[in-house]
Amino acid sequence: MVNSEDARLRLSLFARVWIVFLLVSHALGVYRNVTVIDDLVSHDDPRWEQGFHWALPTLVGLSLVAVAGLLALLFGRRWGWYPVGLSALATLAVNVSLGVSVPLALLGLGGVVVLWFAVGGRGRGRTE
Repeated sequence: MVNSEDARLRLSLFARVWIVFLLVSHALGVYRNVTVIDDLVSHDDPRWEQGFHWALPTLVGLSLVAVAGLLALLFGRRWGWYPVGLSALATLAVNVSLGVSVPLALLGLGGVVVLWFAVGGRGRGRTE
């Protein structure tokens, strides 16, 4: 049986920098979506009831889930891939349901793909 401390990921400098970049991006996304929600609700904007009432809070929640997974990866926990990957796929579905074209929505997976290769795929990477 492998000790959990023995199975921790050892990340390259690029992987750590990329994770920090993704963390900052998600934090800014949460901030921006919350300010848009506040603006739409405070001005009784009709777009709020036409679809944004579920999509924007969902995107905020998905970003927070991704932040939790990214922090887990940053601290060497392999299970961080699950929230990062699932939130990226769910965000893709939300974007497509809002009318974003599929090719453009697929670009949103680019950060996760870069992270996948930076860490070594499937979280295998190098272990300590």
